[in-house]
Amino acid sequence: MDNQHHTSNKISYELIVQKQHFQLNSCNAIAIDTNNSIVVFAEESRIITCQFKYQFKISSSNTNTLNFFKFRQQFISGCQNSSIYIWSINMIANSKYIQKLQANSGSTLCMCISKLEDKVVTGHYENTIKIWGQFELHPQQWSCVENLFDHAGAVYGLSMNENQNKLISCSNDQQILVYQISQQSYNWILQQIIKNDGLRLCFIKNDVFVFQPFAANNLQIYLFDKLSQEFIKTQKVQIQEGGQFCNESFPCIYNPKKGIIFDKSSYNLNILKCKSKQDLRIKDNNQIDFILEDSIDFGDEYFCGSISDDGEYLIIWNNEQKELSIRKYKEQ
Repeated sequence: MDNQHHTSNKISYELIVQKQHFQLNSCNAIAIDTNNSIVVFAEESRIITCQFKYQFKISSSNTNTLNFFKFRQQFISGCQNSSIYIWSINMIANSKYIQKLQANSGSTLCMCISKLEDKVVTGHYENTIKIWGQFELHPQQWSCVENLFDHAGAVYGLSMNENQNKLISCSNDQQILVYQISQQSYNWILQQIIKNDGLRLCFIKNDVFVFQPFAANNLQIYLFDKLSQEFIKTQKVQIQEGGQFCNESFPCIYNPKKGIIFDKSSYNLNILKCKSKQDLRIKDNNQIDFILEDSIDFGDEYFCGSISDDGEYLIIWNNEQKELSIRKYKEQ
């Protein structure tokens, strides 16, 4: 039964599949591979992988984050015991991982992968951001190459821009941190501290990011000012927000192929369209209109989900109703 409330305009995600009691007791994270053929679910101490008609269950520590690589047949999971696992899609049936990493920084709460997939960034409960990389002599082996200790609280949100030269994070210390990569040492240098309280942020363009303040009915837009060399809050976009508590599951996601932001706030998933005000061919054009196109009220904060790489499918797990839903992109 689809009893969620919708408000729609030009685009929406239409419900096509809804299953109650979908062999999940709970779910903290969902990821979809690039070909829309495999979906992985983080269920307590197991990772459940669905591949067409087949289903595999992998034993793992309690998992908080799941991310697919786009250019290799692998995905990565971050766990509550600080472990990070690299999995091969080809080895799923054998429940074998390629590599286990130990962060030793408390629960892994968030993760992002660089565009070139040569870096993985993880945020942890014990105030730490860790940068993981690969070396030319051992291209299949990951190791920690840098630690960032500038937060004073658990790190809940991470995002790296397309050029891979800026990294942003947010924490329950009520700060957004902005890092810039050093062209000399290739280390991350703290460039800016923004006082703001929230769990979610995401780059939209190289010099534009969005931030979801805690218990606020607006999404804030930050633009990089070339004169001051800092990000400045330029606008607030109205969203649906009921004022209820919101947990950290389901990061803010921007899908560039559809130009859509997926932003969880309290019981709601807000879907916003990004439209450039000028010529889309201008690479440095940062004048963007943000339009709330759809908002889905799930009636509870304990839902998580993922969007397919092509932006066609939205998969949501509702922990309260023990219900899996699959929605398809639709233009009206």
